[in-house]
Amino acid sequence: MKAFNPAPAYRGGYWIGWVLIPVAALLLRIYLPLGTMLARQLPLIGVFAVLYLASPLLLARVDWFRLIYFPLQACLVFTLGLSAIDGTNLLYFPLCLQAPHAFGRRIALGWMLVYSALLALTLFSSKPFWEALALLLLFLAVGSFLVSYDILYTETQHAQAESRRLLEDLRSAHSRLQEHAARAEELAAMRERNRIA
Repeated sequence: MKAFNPAPAYRGGYWIGWVLIPVAALLLRIYLPLGTMLARQLPLIGVFAVLYLASPLLLARVDWFRLIYFPLQACLVFTLGLSAIDGTNLLYFPLCLQAPHAFGRRIALGWMLVYSALLALTLFSSKPFWEALALLLLFLAVGSFLVSYDILYTETQHAQAESRRLLEDLRSAHSRLQEHAARAEELAAMRERNRIA
């Protein structure tokens, strides 16, 4: 399975999650009674945040972690989404941004479709049809843009790194050719001196 690994310096897609996690928690605090939020929703966001915090290290080093991480996070976001607070559905975005880095493109697309289906199920079960449809289309548009940007940016970083590597190889080959040409010229001059002598 070929994972689409990010360039080491780029962490933009990951940091989006650290913006959205507090936003979701704040929206829950605003729209839910404090007791409900503390008893039910805050622990779920806490587990999501801890797993998200550990994900870069574990996804890179432990192969089986991705098989647990993505379904568990999806369950957490779906459960949070049942609170009918739209902001909790924003947590699907970081998962969609992580999927292409953890899996090949086909499997990542599959996960994104699963997240879209869970989002639709959450919205249509808690809102009137037209409002749910509008929100679903909005979430899908924003998510598509973020994932496309993240993938294109990462591909650009990989292409630039490959170009730099090729440029270094060309410089090295050019330097060797110059040394070879200088030796050949020196050898030719020595032969000519010997011939004249």
